[in-house]
Amino acid sequence: MSAARLGAWQKAPIAKDDYDGGKQRGAGNNGEDAADVRRIYAEISRMQAERDKLKSESLKITCETFWYPMGVAMAVVATIASITGVAIKLLM
Repeated sequence: MSAARLGAWQKAPIAKDDYDGGKQRGAGNNGEDAADVRRIYAEISRMQAERDKLKSESLKITCETFWYPMGVAMAVVATIASITGVAIKLLM
């Protein structure tokens, strides 16, 4: 039975390779366990920093994709208004 099909109250059978004879992993190696925890926390904070960097870059790109077309549209409107104003002055 696969682990995906087990209910929350059921446990998957332990494979022979995973069984360590009833010993707790890392028992008596508190220094190594603490180093592993510090390494994991360092990895987590590195990944959070990378996530924040990607988030700021995507926000920058999102703003650019909005404001560049807006600037072009405003320039087109200003040009048309200027041409219309000059045409009205010349015709009158």
